[in-house]
Amino acid sequence: MNLEAVAIETTNACNLRCKMCGNSTMRRKKQMMDMALFRAIVDDAARCGVGNVHLHTIGEPLLHPHCANMVRYTRNKGIRCWLAPNGMLLDEKYHGMQLPGKMKIGVSGCPNQCGETSFKDIGLVGTP
Repeated sequence: MNLEAVAIETTNACNLRCKMCGNSTMRRKKQMMDMALFRAIVDDAARCGVGNVHLHTIGEPLLHPHCANMVRYTRNKGIRCWLAPNGMLLDEKYHGMQLPGKMKIGVSGCPNQCGETSFKDIGLVGTP
């Protein structure tokens, strides 16, 4: 079986309460995924020929204490790893840290071209 992508919710915790996100009304307990479970999922994904792993669903992936290790583990398995953080923790947690692989950053605040930044190495889009 060849899947194009798998989304893994490494945490459902978030440091913001965005109106468009259901996180603030979620009733599930806020948790962090165990590294052993994460590795097992990525190992299964690699065996199935998955090309991309997305480390985000309803939580802020950068809140997970092992986020950088998760990205590194995924990349070492030959799988592209994607994050969609809110960006609030980038400097605080990762300034000066050696990060795995090439990093692309897209910041979008535009309701009309939100996907455009994902096609550029560094894309900054805003509304006037």
